[in-house]
Formats: sequence, C-alpha cells, structure tokens
Amino acid sequence: MKGRTSHVATVVPLFVLVVVWVLLAPSGDWSQPEFVVALGGIAVVSFFWETRLHGQANFLSATIALALVALAVAGPGAALAVWLVPDLVERALLRRRALITPGLVANVNGYGVGALAGAAVFALADPSTLGGEAATLMAAGLSMWVANFLLTQLLYGVAFERVSARELTRLEVTVVGPQMLAVLALGVVAALLIEPLGLFALALLAVAVVLPQAALASLTSARRVSRLERSVVIALYAAAIADVLKLSRRERRVLALAATLPAYAPARTLRGVSHELAARALELSASLNAGADVQEHEARLVADRAGDRYDGEDWPEGLSALAAQPLASRILAVARGWAGLTAARTAELPHSEAICLLAAKAGTELDPIVVEAAAQVVADEETFVHGRDAEPRLHRLPLPAPLRRGGLPALVSRFASS
Repeated sequence: MKGRTSHVATVVPLFVLVVVWVLLAPSGDWSQPEFVVALGGIAVVSFFWETRLHGQANFLSATIALALVALAVAGPGAALAVWLVPDLVERALLRRRALITPGLVANVNGYGVGALAGAAVFALADPSTLGGEAATLMAAGLSMWVANFLLTQLLYGVAFERVSARELTRLEVTVVGPQMLAVLALGVVAALLIEPLGLFALALLAVAVVLPQAALASLTSARRVSRLERSVVIALYAAAIADVLKLSRRERRVLALAATLPAYAPARTLRGVSHELAARALELSASLNAGADVQEHEARLVADRAGDRYDGEDWPEGLSALAAQPLASRILAVARGWAGLTAARTAELPHSEAICLLAAKAGTELDPIVVEAAAQVVADEETFVHGRDAEPRLHRLPLPAPLRRGGLPALVSRFASS
C-alpha cells in the first residue's frame, strides 16, 4: 500500500504537469538555438566536475543558473531541457542509474513546474529598467528553486525516503539557501550580459561555474601517502603542521631543508654533548668564513634535535638548559613519527590510527601542541578528501592563512553536507 501511495505521489503530479504545460506553457523563442546548446554543454561539463567532488552531484551545482539563463533566452521548454541535462547524462550516457525511476519522475515534476513558475514571473513582470530586469530574473530564479524543492526534494524525500519534511526544509533553507542565492545571482548577471556580449557572456558564465568546481576537484584528487617515499611524506607533514602553527616564511624554509636531512641521534652523555658542541662550533665558524648560508646550519641543528625527546629525559642531568627542543625540531619529530606509520613500506596506517599512536606519545617523546596540530591537519584535509591516507594539500593553496585553514574548510564542509 505504501509503495502504491509513493508512486501516486509522483505520477499524479507528472500527469498534472503535462496537462498544465500543454494548456498554459508559452511557446518560447527558439530563434537562437546556439545559446541553448551552449548552456547544455556547460551543464554537461559542470556535471562531470560536480561528480568529482566527493561524488555528490549537488555540491556547488550551478545547473539551476543555467536553466534560468535558458528560460530568459528561449522560454520554459529550453529551461526544462537544460535543467534535465545532468540527469540524462548520468542515466543514459554513464548508466550510473536506471533510465526511468521515481527519482527521474520527481525531477521532471520539479524542473517542469519550476520552469513554468519562472515563466509566469516573466509574464507578470514588466521591467523597464536594468534594476527591474535583474529583480525579475532573481524572482524567477527563486520561484524555480522553491517549486523544484517542493516537488522534487520534499515530495520525493517524504514519499520514498521517509525523511522528515521539517528536517528537509531546514537543510534547504540553512545549508542550501546561501549557495543557491549565490548561484542564482550568477545566472542573473549572465542573463543580463547576453544582450551586450552575446555568446561571450556564456563563456564568462562557464568560467565562473566550472573554475571553482575544477579547482576543488583538483584539490580532492590527492595522492595516497602510502604510495610515497618516507622522505617525501616527512616534508609534506612538516609543511602542513607548520602551516597550522603559523610559522614564519623563514622558519618554514629552514624546516623544509631540515626535513630533507637524515635523522641523527647522538648519545646524550655529558662527554658526548661537549664534544658535539665543540665540533659544531668549529664547523659553523669554518662555514661562515667560507660564505655558507646560515639557514643550512639552522636546518642541521633542527634535524639533529628532532631526535630528542620532548620531555628531555634523554639528556644527562644538569643539562636541562640544552634539553629544550626548538619548535621546528618538535614539528619535524612529529612529522617523522607520522610518516613512519603511514608512508610506503611502513605500517601504512590510515591517518586516524596514526594520530592516535602519536597522541599516546604526546607529553613524553612528542610535543602535545604539535601532535594536536597534526590532528588538525587531518581534520581539515578530510573536508576535501575522504581517503584514509590522502596527502595534505591545504598548506599549498595560495590563500591567506585564515581562509586556508579556517574559512575554506568550514565553507566546503557546510556545502558538502547539503
């Protein structure tokens, strides 16, 4: 009985849509079919980039903006066709889903009523100014969004998925809403630019739609650290942790150089330390006289001290002043330990397990603040890549640190959950 009711909930609206479309839908203007074809092409390219973002085709989706432009150019029939392009590609071309399903019927209902609602706004409005035209376009876009939500997400979700209508509405308003407003604004601008720029306006729209998707898709296609050499992974981890801890550019350069140097753990006896300090002093003096780079010696010191314990228990009594590690050494120590658990030809553990093992050494062998920063790296990266052993990528983005480490992961996490 429930299955029959569910099918009725989608088939009846489809029948009503066909009748209303035949009786009331305006014929549209198909004198410029190249615009509709171009919009469909953008929809196809956009769809392929969308599906690379965690496999969620609704993430950063701009298809409704393309449908709005099609509505403005050629009427509701063109809008419905462009809006359905991703569905048809996924079902008929890629065969990821069956061709005819209740979900497709629900989409046709939502898109069709949305296109008619947008056309009704155009018919009722009579804009005489650029501002009035922009307002009409935005109102049409909003009506398309609301109609599609009511007849697709809400009706289908309640009838087939048994999802709470209240929860669906809350997510649509609070999570999808800001994204949808931005996407519709993009469609409004593109529609307004068609008259002065022609097809070039659609080229600008394609760049604005696809470029963010391509950038984020590239970010999510990270390599697996379990396939990378340990030395490479140490450098990656050290750079990512340094980014979280906000080291200066100079400190990062020293740390990057230290990460390429081999581990060194001298015997921490009183005699050994005195000989080591004397040898290093002579080496530094000779090198500076020869014009060597000071950063190379800093890096050597950072690399050597990375083998020390954080609590200083491996130093002889009475040398507590020398036991404190530089911050860069503490970072490198965690990076080495982390890479020793995840890189190729190690235990190749996932990041979550590796961080747990590092946390067990925090406060004794490792600096707890640095271990916490490593955990933050994993949490931020999982916003983009769901792989258990993906390489860190965020620290490489050419963005201000607050946006790279704070705003961007929060924004993507919020939209990805929609």
